[in-house]
Formats: sequence, C-alpha cells, structure tokens
Amino acid sequence: MKKRVAVRDLRLGMHVAELDRPWLETPFLFQGFELSSPQEIDQLIEHCQYVYIDAELGDDLVPVEGRKQLPHRTQALRVAEEKLKQEFKVLLESPERNQGRLPYGDRKPYRDQLPVEEEVERAAQLESVAWEMVREALADVREGKPVDAEVAESVVRDMVESVVRNPDALLGVSCQRHESRFVSDQGVPMEEEIGRARKIESDANNVVGETLKDVRQGKAVDSELAKRVVDGLVSSVERNPDSLILLNQHKQAETYMSLHAIRTCTLALVFGRHLSLSRDQLMMLGLGALLHDVGMVKLADAILNKSIGLSEAEFEIMEGHVAAGVEILKGSDGFPHESIQIVEQHHERHDGSGYPKKINGDLIGLSGSIGAIVRIYRGGISAEDALKRMYEWRRKDFQPELVEEFIRCMGIFPIGSLVELNTGGIGVVITINCERRLKPKVALVLRSNKEPYTERFIADLVKHRTRTGGELRIKRVLPSGAFGINPVDHIAKL
Repeated sequence: MKKRVAVRDLRLGMHVAELDRPWLETPFLFQGFELSSPQEIDQLIEHCQYVYIDAELGDDLVPVEGRKQLPHRTQALRVAEEKLKQEFKVLLESPERNQGRLPYGDRKPYRDQLPVEEEVERAAQLESVAWEMVREALADVREGKPVDAEVAESVVRDMVESVVRNPDALLGVSCQRHESRFVSDQGVPMEEEIGRARKIESDANNVVGETLKDVRQGKAVDSELAKRVVDGLVSSVERNPDSLILLNQHKQAETYMSLHAIRTCTLALVFGRHLSLSRDQLMMLGLGALLHDVGMVKLADAILNKSIGLSEAEFEIMEGHVAAGVEILKGSDGFPHESIQIVEQHHERHDGSGYPKKINGDLIGLSGSIGAIVRIYRGGISAEDALKRMYEWRRKDFQPELVEEFIRCMGIFPIGSLVELNTGGIGVVITINCERRLKPKVALVLRSNKEPYTERFIADLVKHRTRTGGELRIKRVLPSGAFGINPVDHIAKL
C-alpha cells in the first residue's frame, strides 16, 4: 500500500515508490528503491517535499514516540491530498474545454471521420512503420549520421492523418503495445521494477566476483548467500522479466526507447488534435515529440546504467542530452524550429525550475509545454494516479490550463485499458466518452463467471444497464495481461 510521507519524516528501510515530481527531473533515474543511506534521504529532501512509500516492500511510517498521531508534516500532506482528489474529480466530470484561456481555443474542434474499428488496422501498421523508423534513426545517430528528416516527416504525416480520422485507434495501439511489452502479468511496470533490478544485478555481480575469488583461494562457496541472490533474481523476473533483460541487452534498451518515442509522439498528436491545432502544427509537434530524447544516445553507459542516485556532476551530464538532441536535429537538414523547440524545452518547467535554460511561463513555447506534459504521462502508474499527480504539479511544473485540458483529453480510462465492471465482467476500453469520461465504451471479453463471450459485445456504459436495471460502471482497472488478455488483440479485432 502506497502512502504519502513528508521527506523529513523518512527513515532508513522505507521503500520509496513514487516522488512528488517526475522521476527524470531528479538524480533518481528509475523509480522504486529502498532507503539504505542518509545520503539518499538528503537527496530526496533537496529535490522533493514528499514521496509515496510502499509499506508492503519496506518499513511503514509509525506515530511519533509517545503519541498516537503521525508527524504533523505528513498529516497536513494527507489532508491536502484529500482536497486535491475532490478538485480533480470535479475537473474530470467537466466536459467543456476552457476555450477562452487556451491558444486556438476559438477554432472549430475536429470531428471523427471514421469509427475506431475502421481505423485500427491502419493505425497498427503505422505504429510498426514508425517503430522501425525510430530504431534506424537511433542507430544512425550512434554512428554519427544525421537523422533523415524526409523519412521522419513521411511517418509523422501518416500518423497525423490517422489521428485526424480517429485519435482512439493509434492511441490505443501505441500505448497498449508499450504497456503490454513492458508490464508483466503481475501488473508491475518495467519502469517500476528496473530500479530494484539494477540493485539485484549489482549484488549478484558482487557475489559472483567474491565467490570466484574464494574458489581460487581454496575456500568453500557460501551456498546461503548464493541462494539469496538467486532468489532476488527470480523475484525480479516474476515481477517483470524485461527489467533484467533491459540491463543486459542493448537491443532491448533500443526497443524501449523506440516504443517510448512513438507513445510520446502519439500522445502529443492526440492532445494537439484536442486543442484544435492545424495539420501543419500537428506535423511539427509530432516530429519533435518523436525525437525528443534522441540526445540520450550520446550519453555514456556509465550514466545510463547507474543503479541509483546520480551525483550533482553526473546529473549535469544527464541534462546534456537536451543540448545533444538539439545539435543532432540542427545538424540534420529539414527539421523546423517548432520541432526542435520540443527537444530543447521538454525539461523546462512553468516556474523556471527546469533545465537547461530555466525559462518560465510564456517563455516556454506551446510545443515545448505540450512535450513536457505528454512525455511524463503514466510513467509506471495508473492513468488516474498519473493525471492526479499532473494536476497537483500544475502551476509549478506545467501551464495550468494545458494540464487541465490534457486531463479532459485523456480521461482516467484510456483506450485499451483492461477493466473489471461492477458486474464482475472483464473488458477492454475502446472509446472515450468526451462528455462523460467515466462512461466509455467497453468491448466485453469475459462474463462475470470469467467464461469468454461467444460473440463480441460492446457495452456503452452510458446506455447499457445491469441485468437488474442498475448502473453499469467500471469497478477497477486491471494490469495489462490479467486473465491472459492482451488489450491490443481486442483493439485490433474491432
């Protein structure tokens, strides 16, 4: 169970599950780690006001000695959290765009040209083409070659047209392929497990080294120590096998970067469509979003592979991926300024606390602001939790009106979400209801007894009722892969 705790109330042995800001804005590269040194607590105090601890994976926060209540700092934070939840709920149930306070808010909104079932097959093909294009672009950059802007433009142009026809198809395919590839059947995202996996792998390497040294000296092998290490490896693989694989296969890392790039690009295009941006604007937005982290390939493996906590000097090196990305695109003929702006500004923050230039407010362009929002969406947690965090970070990290519109755009049940209904039935969200975001359309897969449907049935949660005439609603979101269901398969069958 995750609990909000003030950073000054942290103690060694607690497991930090989430921060009060995006992980990549801190020296902690991968989420999820146990506090094992005072230096780690000091780093958290420097960068955060509070964190979420997982009491099942580490120590819990206990009341102050001699008292029945938790420390006052943490109590105040939890009261504020409840107030935030109520504000978020009101926003989520508000269908109207705040047109007067947004750029291009007076433009006529897009209308779907095709139903999602007619666009999804084409979207799946586009996603595969985009994946290959990004992989080849990253390989070219590693070899010192420029990015082929003409090829990138061709791919993004097709993605733009797909999103204009119906945004749900490409959004569902790209996001769910990313999640089904990097979320285990236990529901543990790769981003969450990789921090633990790095620690486990480091321990394993140390034990193997010491064991070989002992054997050379004629000493016996410590079987209990070996068993503990292997048990840690097994547990990590059970939670999410991709994390350990990612640490050991360069090709796997490249796959993750490619899928992340496509997912970010798709989110940017869908959000841009929601904001009524023109096709030309969507093109420039998509190009920049697709290659926003291209500078990462220039970072040394020693930085990217560090298990936990970068030093101040190492974090400055990490920040250099922005300048490297800008240089790569400027050195590749054909990329417009607005596309490069995303690469340059996707780490800038509304209050000026970002990097590299620490610009704030309206000095951050629309493309840069959109890039900053879409690249951190989800990050290993549920859509509802991710959007709540972003709502809390508005004004400080992001332009408030844009964040609120992104929440309206996405909803807490994104396309491809695997859900359980209050009847016990299992289904896949296939269409978002923009006016009633808690009532999407769901393709039912399993009945309440968990037997599969013999014929496909689409439940519109606005119109359909339970057998007793009651409200049909979503009870909870399930991890991708639960009950052996891959949401992508059911999106593709529409």
